[in-house]
Amino acid sequence: MTSEKSSNMNFVIFLNNASLQKSMSQTKSQYEGYKQLMSRIADLRFANAVLQWDQETYLPKQGAAFRSQQIATLSEAAHELFISDKLGDLLNSLQDARDLSETEKRNVELSLEDYSKQRKFTPAFVRKLSESSSKAFHAWIEARKTNSFEPFRKPLETLVEISEMTRLMLQLPDGGIGIKPM
Repeated sequence: MTSEKSSNMNFVIFLNNASLQKSMSQTKSQYEGYKQLMSRIADLRFANAVLQWDQETYLPKQGAAFRSQQIATLSEAAHELFISDKLGDLLNSLQDARDLSETEKRNVELSLEDYSKQRKFTPAFVRKLSESSSKAFHAWIEARKTNSFEPFRKPLETLVEISEMTRLMLQLPDGGIGIKPM
């Protein structure tokens, strides 16, 4: 082999390695962006969980409506971030990446699966579900105190309607939202 051919081969190998390193660097950068976005979503969900815990343990009755609104706002904001085109683009790009660890690939796979499912729900629907759940919780507390089903009747009916809407959006078979009889 002549020194010119050897030099050309080294140059080609260098270009291939540089291209591979650039691709790996781009993938790692995208994965970091994915992690940062998922961290923001988790922060909103964790803050929401604290408000829900407070609602169920210490919240005075007079704060119920306002707390329901706060929880619904955080639920809606987290959902909007999760179903954003930005996250979808990241997930779709990372789905085909070859230079992720098995754990990273699995994270992307599970997130993409959840993303596809959650895209079926509008932010307004998520807000309505959250508000209705909070209202039903407070109505249930009142129904228990008064030993009467009436305060809980309407909120329960609303939750059943929302469950049916969920079933239809997810295109699940009749008979519930995926709960199998025992």
